[in-house]
Amino acid sequence: MTKGRGRRAPVLLIADSPDLVSAVAYALRTEGHDITIEQNAKTALARLRAGLTPCVILLDLDLLRQSGLAFRRQQLGDPRIARIPAAAYSSSVHLRPDAEALGLAFFEKALDESAMLDFVALHCRGPARG
Repeated sequence: MTKGRGRRAPVLLIADSPDLVSAVAYALRTEGHDITIEQNAKTALARLRAGLTPCVILLDLDLLRQSGLAFRRQQLGDPRIARIPAAAYSSSVHLRPDAEALGLAFFEKALDESAMLDFVALHCRGPARG
């Protein structure tokens, strides 16, 4: 974390691709963000329900065990975590309409780093809550 800034809530990255995790984590850490990484939707939901309060969720839609869209539906169904803003990554561009219908910002996996960082900056200002 960059010195002189207040502690911010972490970004929750849900992805099982080592390359995606590495690229996104590097970009976020370079900007001074703390990151919590989960490799599957089930453990991410459990952590959120246990009290993890990220400023934003970055979600890989192409998860192996449970789709990112299924995760988002479950997130939206739980009032305690439904309001956490989220963005989705996918190489399957045909998933964009479904993702956007669930209120997800959508980025192609070819990693539009600057758009992702702008999205995170919009939602992750100020000190951490809780």
